[in-house]
This record gives sequence, structure tokens and C-alpha cells, in this order.
Amino acid sequence: MEGNDPRVFSFRRVDDSGEVLVVANLSADTVTIDVAHPTTDLITAEPVGSELEPYRFVWARRP
Repeated sequence: MEGNDPRVFSFRRVDDSGEVLVVANLSADTVTIDVAHPTTDLITAEPVGSELEPYRFVWARRP
């Protein structure tokens, strides 16, 4: 994930089994996130969308 939105904090960890992406919206606004590859939320097992609601975070896995 790339971007320069100061309201969003993100990082990723990669190993041989895939990639884990953590994205947090630190603001009171809904933000648009650019998730370039299909990702699955590790908590809900649902696909990750392109918007993140206020103060929401997502832990996602990419194969």
C-alpha cells in the first residue's frame, strides 16, 4: 500500500508464506485506501474494501 495521507498509518511484513498488511485510520474521517492486490481481513475473513471508516483498522493477508 502506498500513499501520503497523514490520517493513515500502515506497514507490512513479508515472509515465504505471504504478506501481512496492517492499515489504521487515525482520523474521524472515512478514508480511501489503495490496496493493490486482493486481500483478506484476518479477523473477519472478508475481502478488504477501498474505504476505511473512522478509527478503524484492518489486518490483512495477501498470498
